[in-house]
Amino acid sequence: MQRALVALALLQLASALLHSHAQPKKTEETYLTPKYAYVTMKFVYGKALGEEYHASLKNTMTEEQIEEEAPKLFDPERAQFEIKKARSFKVKAATEVDHESDGKTPCNKRDPLRQVNRLAAQLSNASAKYPLVVYTNDECLVEMKDGLAKNIILETNFKYLPRNCAMEGKNHMHFNKLGVFGLTQYKKLMWMDWDLQVKENIDDLFERDTNNGKTVYGQRDDWKCTGKQNVTKLWSSASGGFCSGLMLFEPKKDTVDELIGSQGKVCWGDQVVIARTFSGKNFATQATTGKQWKVWDNEVITFRGCQHKFHPKVVHHADLPGNDPGPAWK
Repeated sequence: MQRALVALALLQLASALLHSHAQPKKTEETYLTPKYAYVTMKFVYGKALGEEYHASLKNTMTEEQIEEEAPKLFDPERAQFEIKKARSFKVKAATEVDHESDGKTPCNKRDPLRQVNRLAAQLSNASAKYPLVVYTNDECLVEMKDGLAKNIILETNFKYLPRNCAMEGKNHMHFNKLGVFGLTQYKKLMWMDWDLQVKENIDDLFERDTNNGKTVYGQRDDWKCTGKQNVTKLWSSASGGFCSGLMLFEPKKDTVDELIGSQGKVCWGDQVVIARTFSGKNFATQATTGKQWKVWDNEVITFRGCQHKFHPKVVHHADLPGNDPGPAWK
């Protein structure tokens, strides 16, 4: 009897040990681990991955359109500033393409690594645990990939989106950045302009609720540092208070289609199109979409001229009235 009890105890112990090493039952959630990443774009004209893209001024706002639209979108000071910049860009673009944006320039004559490596280094220095995806059509960047920072992932499946709206000249290359909304292999992405200065870790921002792709987060377009909570009251903002400089979103193929469909006849820049798409009503049909855009607090990101007032984690060195960021950040 005693031997039988000992044998039974040993069998129970063996069974317990066996089950303790057994693999847990895999549920659907096991395969749905979210994949987060920061993302930016390296774009060139002319010879490029995917197809030829020429720096023509097709669908660029005329001087008359700029002078008509700017006062509608901005306050008088900002409007005159934008008109002056638009004229300057048009004169330059008529004679030459910016050296670093010219895809036909030999790779050894330009530095396609500099800007993306600088942004990647800032993320590393802030102990960011997510990589930087570089959405690019630049063959030189791909050829020089051994010189890229270790936290960079190149995404070369570049899509040239059809732009039909008249856009302000210096912004027309930005339209193709809307293609990052189609990088559906990622659960959430954080868009970053090149002129951002990352001072502290912002990984926690990925935890904001994006409502299955229906909500996008961006910077307050409050370049006058008013601190207003209701950014739709910022008359100085072309997009109603939304800036795409630091933007969290869920990539969705349908969103790319909606962005293309929200261009209108005049769109000024990419963030106007984004704000229209996430305004809550379909731009063409006015049907309710359930979409919305929100903005970060000023403690997360502000423009250069506001940093001493709000002490943000990220500074946006945008070229704004009375706020020249200098050649390092332009």
